[in-house]
Amino acid sequence: MSIASSCDIEMSKLVRSIGYCQRCHGTDYLEHAHVIGRSNKNLRFDVINGLCLCHFCHRWAHDNPKLFGKWFQEKFPERYQYLQHYRNQIKKRTHVDWEELLDDLRNRRIEKLHDI
Repeated sequence: MSIASSCDIEMSKLVRSIGYCQRCHGTDYLEHAHVIGRSNKNLRFDVINGLCLCHFCHRWAHDNPKLFGKWFQEKFPERYQYLQHYRNQIKKRTHVDWEELLDDLRNRRIEKLHDI
């Protein structure tokens, strides 16, 4: 398994540990959702970019991206501004960076996973 895949798994565990859907407050079928898609390597492992959503709200977000964006902006305005600021920046990670990221995720050092 690649180190990026291991980071994905740990990030998902971290976000789902919130324990409820951040949209409907349900507690079943929880998933890790990215506000800015996973293809954005700069924000992929940033906790500000993660939401804990139930399967149904996660599906709703994908099916209704404009409504989801509006909901997120209203619910989390500071997070929205942060993501807009960093979404087009490029972060090059070395192997050591990847190892440190994985260690931070495994040890729940959230303060090291984002700049806010």
